[in-house]
Amino acid sequence: MILLSIVFFFPRNFFKGKINIIKRIKENFIYLAIIVGVVCLHLLEVNIIDPITTDMIGHDFANSIQAIEGDFVYWFSQNWTPVLVYFFVIIYIGVYSFTLWFSPVYFLFTNNKKAMKTLAYGLLLIYAIALPFYLFLPITNVYTYYNVSSALESVIPTIESFFYTTTTQNNCLPSLHTAMTILVAYSTNLFFIFCND
Repeated sequence: MILLSIVFFFPRNFFKGKINIIKRIKENFIYLAIIVGVVCLHLLEVNIIDPITTDMIGHDFANSIQAIEGDFVYWFSQNWTPVLVYFFVIIYIGVYSFTLWFSPVYFLFTNNKKAMKTLAYGLLLIYAIALPFYLFLPITNVYTYYNVSSALESVIPTIESFFYTTTTQNNCLPSLHTAMTILVAYSTNLFFIFCND
């Protein structure tokens, strides 16, 4: 996907060697530093801080969420059709991850500072809002709560062990996946507005 996107979406002067990559990185250094900093803070939270605060709190608030929603989410998670399972695994593993990491690279090489700035500061704001919830309101995901295997695990066995190095089983509310998808869409929209001006 990355190679195809570089071929079809990158500006033509990129391939002619007319883009000074070092200059672009310097011009966007503060935004890149914010993005890298948030990612590093998240990994620190997941692997070191979260286990400590979870033990300190000593309570799983998934019970409270389950009391509101009942068994609907569990039922839904166990009644996927095979076509939907594979579709959403492709979206989650391929499309979402690609979009998340390709966007800042694309904004950098197309020199769209407004989109890059929005992405960086938006990411910082999203994480600042989510972090207290993750630290002090542990809510385990539906698969852990009901002790069943996930749809993702059924398609790609052992993939969850990889994912739990970048997230935890109890960082479920609020959803960074939803927030990041909206942020990337908004930043990309700014990119196209900027290009059409």
